[in-house]
Amino acid sequence: MDQEALLVGRPISKRSIPTIPFILASQALEVLAYFGLVPNMILFLTVEYGMGTAEAANIIFLWSAATNFFPLVGAFIADSYTGRFPLIGFGSSISLLGMIFLWLTTTIRPECDKSTHVCQQPTSVLQLFLLYSFFALTAIGAGGVRSSCLAFAADQLQPNHTSRTATSSALETLFNWYYFSVMLACFLSQSLLVFVQTTYGWQIGFGVSVAAMVLSVALFFAASPYYVRFKCESGLVAASQALEVLAYFGLVPNMILFLTVEYGMGTAEAANIIFLWSAATNFFPLVGAFIADSYTGRFPLIGFGSSISLLGMIFLWLTTTIRPECDKSTHVCQQPTSVLQLFLLYSFFALTAIGAGGVRSSCLAFAADQLQPNHTSRTATSSALETLFNWYYFSVMLACFLSQSLLVFVQTTYGWQIGFGVSVAAMVLSVALFFAASPYYVRFKCESGLVAGLFQVLVAAYRNRHVDLSSEEHIISYHHERGSSFLIPSQKLRYLNKACVISNPKQDLTLTGNSSNPWQLCRVQQVEDLKSLINVLPIWSTGIILSLVTGCQVSFIVLQAKAMDRRTFIQGFQIPSGSYGIFLVISFVLFLVLYDLVIVPLISWIQSEPFRLGVMVRMGAGYAVSVLCISTLAAVEHARKQTSRDERGTMLSAMWLLPYMILGGISEALNAIAQNEFFYSELPKSMSSVATTLSGLGMSAASLLSSWIITIVDIATYGSWITENIDEGHLDYYYWLLVGLSVLNVFNFVWCTKSYGKCNI
Repeated sequence: MDQEALLVGRPISKRSIPTIPFILASQALEVLAYFGLVPNMILFLTVEYGMGTAEAANIIFLWSAATNFFPLVGAFIADSYTGRFPLIGFGSSISLLGMIFLWLTTTIRPECDKSTHVCQQPTSVLQLFLLYSFFALTAIGAGGVRSSCLAFAADQLQPNHTSRTATSSALETLFNWYYFSVMLACFLSQSLLVFVQTTYGWQIGFGVSVAAMVLSVALFFAASPYYVRFKCESGLVAASQALEVLAYFGLVPNMILFLTVEYGMGTAEAANIIFLWSAATNFFPLVGAFIADSYTGRFPLIGFGSSISLLGMIFLWLTTTIRPECDKSTHVCQQPTSVLQLFLLYSFFALTAIGAGGVRSSCLAFAADQLQPNHTSRTATSSALETLFNWYYFSVMLACFLSQSLLVFVQTTYGWQIGFGVSVAAMVLSVALFFAASPYYVRFKCESGLVAGLFQVLVAAYRNRHVDLSSEEHIISYHHERGSSFLIPSQKLRYLNKACVISNPKQDLTLTGNSSNPWQLCRVQQVEDLKSLINVLPIWSTGIILSLVTGCQVSFIVLQAKAMDRRTFIQGFQIPSGSYGIFLVISFVLFLVLYDLVIVPLISWIQSEPFRLGVMVRMGAGYAVSVLCISTLAAVEHARKQTSRDERGTMLSAMWLLPYMILGGISEALNAIAQNEFFYSELPKSMSSVATTLSGLGMSAASLLSSWIITIVDIATYGSWITENIDEGHLDYYYWLLVGLSVLNVFNFVWCTKSYGKCNI
């Protein structure tokens, strides 16, 4: 294969136009645009923005570090989630936007003394926003472009998707031309572009970089119909889910502050609204799972749910412009009186809850569907599923981390309007990513009548309640499909076996062998499906208290942190009260890494055989740790109140919340993944969407239970435990109540485990 063939691309990719030159030219122009800005950047910052040399140099060093680090992140995302083409397109577009922002700084910039050419430091928020957005966007954009361009060009060497290996001579030629084009772009950027900036000024000089980047984007997309693209749909689904989580959980931590401060609600009222919202958000995925498995399929439901969630978040953003009147001197807001104000607020809660029912019910199961090469096999390999589950939870936890750090910081620093706007933007990107690969998704037809089939078993068992099951099993005839693996029902929950007993073959069966009345006679498979769902419910119920401990105390922890010393070792920086949840996320991720990469390999090496804790053991350990977790929170709240009362003007350090966060992360890491593995393996494949949403249903039940506990406690204590000012209440008593419930839950789990017996994994 010669160089001409490679460059033209005809014998290799069998396309009507050469694709590789478009990719190489696009990459070269991106390098030209970027490196044309680097040499003179320190002059621009020191002269035009009045920065000191050390400050400007530090900013450039950090920018360079981010620009060279993000391609590694982008590489993992491209290989695991999006594929290369979407990531390059996203990265180049983001880089272009960043360079446009830099060009705008040449028109909206600090005032300068024309005689001395000395400029003041920027005072406008817009000036700083444009400058730092340029640095951030070009670094992120480089992560998309440079992570994938060379590999994407190599993909074009494959004539089809069956072979992923190009010849060594073709690769050598490609690499030679790639580095030639990049070095030529570097030469032009540091000669021609630097000369233009020096001679004609920043506006024209930066404008040339923008023009080069525009041409880079245009060239890349010009050949988009002809590129060879390898699919990576399961990751794209997970990425869309992660962005939905980012958008949603970016709203949760500070929501109690928004309702109490901006809408003038009481603490108990706001907490109850949030608990009910959380309950609905975690309950509707179960409804969505039944709808997806029985009627619509997963793809339409995810698309509907993500679109509805986006509409809800837009409504919330509108509440920041149409909101109750506030006293500017006291910052106290009236309760809303306008119908529109209340409509927008409660529509947000309703729409995001319904939207979550569509998205979270099906995303993980839909991603697992993409592991099947065709519709004949519904079972992926265990290693592929394990990898998918790991990446799925990694992406979700990363989204949680960003939402409780970056988004909470933006809300606290720049206000609700910008903060909620970021969530809207994340949701827009989530919807766009999901629909981007819609022509390539693997889609399985749903099992029609799944929900009806479960109810048919209950009705048929009741109608046949007089059937005697005491006879020998070989005498009783059971209705089953031909070729079914279930010929005789299991002995658990024997009463339901009456639903599939054939009493009179002539009346009960048609000529084809089907049931003449499915509400009178069901198949053995239907009976076993319902049994499997009922069997896991006691184990599922034990997760409610864990969710109550680790997931439902966010609002109260925000109020605690707000009344504590949140200063850090960085002078002048305080951790936002809504951001302490990131420590739970960090603990979750670090424990998973430690468990998978250190604990399991070490014990396996000591035992000289593979080691893995069973799902029941991991769940039980998670419940035991949760008792310690909530106990530390109760003790910290007691100490905080005592410090506030005995040492007036002194606040307890908010770092004392870390033991709760660390233990909560470990507890969730042990329990959450084990629960999902348990449900996914124990329930039939036709109910895989249901299986992946049961843990979320536990969070829904926990939120409802929290709301009831708060209401009962508030009535029983005449409002003395949970007060507007937490220094005057007894939040620690409430936490000790949860400690008692957690201890009882451990004993309940042990009993449920013994009753369940042996599981499949």
